[in-house]
Order: sequence, then structure tokens, then C-alpha cells
Amino acid sequence: MAEKGPVGATFEAVSGIIGLTNDLVDIFKSSDSDFGSSDAQSTVRVALGLGTSANDGSSLSGNVPTLALWDDVGNMLGSVAGSHKQTIAAGNFQDITVDQGDNNGEPTYIGISAGGNDAICISYISITSPSSQKSAWTGDVGYKCGASWHYSTLRFGENGHQPYCTWIDVDGSDGIQAMGMGVHIPDFNPQQTGLAQEFRNNPDAMCNSTPRFSMYSEIDAMTNLYPIFQPTLQYNSDGSDTDLNKVFVGGTMVGQGDNPNPISSTSIQKRDLSPGPDHNATAKRRNRLDTIIVTQYPQHQTEKLCNSNSSYGPSMANVHEGLFCDMEKKRLLPICNGKNVTCSCLDIGHDHHSSNGTKPFTRPPCKVRPRYASRELAEKDDISTLSFKNVVNWKNYH
Repeated sequence: MAEKGPVGATFEAVSGIIGLTNDLVDIFKSSDSDFGSSDAQSTVRVALGLGTSANDGSSLSGNVPTLALWDDVGNMLGSVAGSHKQTIAAGNFQDITVDQGDNNGEPTYIGISAGGNDAICISYISITSPSSQKSAWTGDVGYKCGASWHYSTLRFGENGHQPYCTWIDVDGSDGIQAMGMGVHIPDFNPQQTGLAQEFRNNPDAMCNSTPRFSMYSEIDAMTNLYPIFQPTLQYNSDGSDTDLNKVFVGGTMVGQGDNPNPISSTSIQKRDLSPGPDHNATAKRRNRLDTIIVTQYPQHQTEKLCNSNSSYGPSMANVHEGLFCDMEKKRLLPICNGKNVTCSCLDIGHDHHSSNGTKPFTRPPCKVRPRYASRELAEKDDISTLSFKNVVNWKNYH
């Protein structure tokens, strides 16, 4: 078995990669609406699945990130600082213009780091170069490589694919381990069908190559050194790698400043969800605990969310499944239906407000354990105290 690399390619994280070949081709059958415009500069679109800032009780947002672009030999093409004052709303995107000055070369690498205390979960990043060449990366890659993830409602590509989103946070104060990420842009090109097949057969080729894709616990995309392939990668006619020995490398560092710190698989799997000592940690944790997502999308599987060691974010109820995932304790409960499921369950009521007129809450344990409740829940349950202030409704309009 190959050694686990910087983004933790655990069996759980990459087991879904079996269908990656078709996924990548379908995902990147993108439409022009997935990209920003570009004129003598590059435009980077950052699409947000979730954030950690609760706005008006029914939506979430996160801070605009810092980003930088490099060409294939390591020249920085341009960079843009993030902002702790500017935010992107969940389910929306921000187009960021990168002025490349006198160098209108094609972006080959992108580094992204958190721009403020409000964490962001990125669904996709699309790039339009000065020559109008288009490329993209989706949060599916982060998910399959072991990064912190959640679901999102954003759609990408002609087929309306809904990518997972991948979390980054400036200080990791509430358990998000990654401060940022780095991506070798050409390796996620839909025309590279042979490379997609290679990722399917050998997930390490995608997840355990530092210059190709890495999550970092500490990185400032503007000021840190950055790893690149040197010499540049060569590909076969179908797009697959000609020499894997040149893929499994730490990369040659370019630029100035300190080295970024890649995340190990151990640190991802041993996530600490306890509140940190500072105000930022307390606020993030409070928003996360107070928020519930009520989704109508069948593909947002609550059991997968609850059983994953790397999932992070608000609790979620899926009305299609009739199930609820308590993300704080990673436990699965049914949704109350007023008939045969009336205790040890989540009450969301009509229009996702509970039957007593309040926001969603969990009903106390059953006196006699019903068939849908586990022995553990029946014997040591405190779910009667679980309630939510912020309700985010994900309605399926398609």
C-alpha cells in the first residue's frame, strides 16, 4: 500500500474515486456561466458552498480568500489579498481579477489561503486566463483526498453536477485543519481523459503529489514559497502521466518567504472539534452548533455525512430520507413524522419550523426504545436539549 501523503488519502476518502473518470469528464463539461470574463488578466471565480458566519439566521457566508497564480516554470503571475471585511454568501461566487502586469502567461498553479476569520467551504474554482483559456477545480478533489468537506447546492457544468465543498480556515480554531490549498491546474482539465483514468486506478497520483494538489495547515498564498514540478510534467497522448516517479515528489520551491506546511493524514483524521481558547473559536463553534441545514436533495446523504471522519460543518436534516445528522456528536436520528416516529427524533414541523412554533429541536428519548432508535441513544440520550436558532433551507428546484 502506498504511503499516505500530504492530504491524507485514506481508504474512506478515496473509495468513491472508482467513478472518477466519468465524474471529471462530466464535471468539466462546463458552460460559460461557470467562468468569469478576462481581458489581459486572469479572472478567478471562487464559488462558496458554505461559510461559518451566520448572517440573518437563514444564510451563511465566509471571507474572500487570498490567491496567487504561477506559470509552469514558477514565475508568479499575480496575486490578490483576501479580506476579513468582504464576504461571499454561501451558494454564490466571487470573481477575483488578477492583474498579471507584463506577463500574460497561462496560469499553471494556483494557491489559495483563507482571507479572514470566517471559514469558507469551496465548491469550485474556475480560472479564465488572458487568452480566454478556461480551467477549473472542484471540491470533489478535496473530498476524495481526505480534506474537511460538506455538501453544497451549487451546480457546475452542463450536467448540473453538485460538487462537495472543501473547507479552509485562517486559524483552525474550530477543527478545520486547512488554511489553504495548492492546485496544479492542467491536471484537472477534462481533455486529460487518460489522467482521469489514472486517478481512478491510482488515487495517490492525485492525492499524494504535493505540487499536484495539497492542503496546507499554514500557508499565505501571496508570501509563502510554492512547490512546482521541475522539470515540468510530461503527458502521454491520452493525457496520463509519462513518468510517475516525477509525480510523487515534494516539488521545487519557488518565490520568497517561508515554506508552507502540508497537512498529514494523521492530523486530518484526528480532528479536534472542541472549542479553542479565543473568541474566534467560540463564535465559529456557536454558529455551527446553532445552525441546521434542511435539505431536499436526495444526494445529500445524512449517513455518509455522519459516518465520515473528515466531514465538518452544520448539522443537516434530509427531508427526502427522513434522517438527521447531528454533526457535533456524529450521530444519526430520524425526523419526527407525527405518527410512528415521535420521540428520539428531530422535530422540524411544517415549512421546517417545528410543530410548537419554534425552530427545529430534538424530542426527548422514548420510554420504550422503538425499532428506529439505537440502544445507545435510548440509554444515554440528552437530545431533548438540542435546538437550533439558524435554519438554512436547501430547496431542490430541479
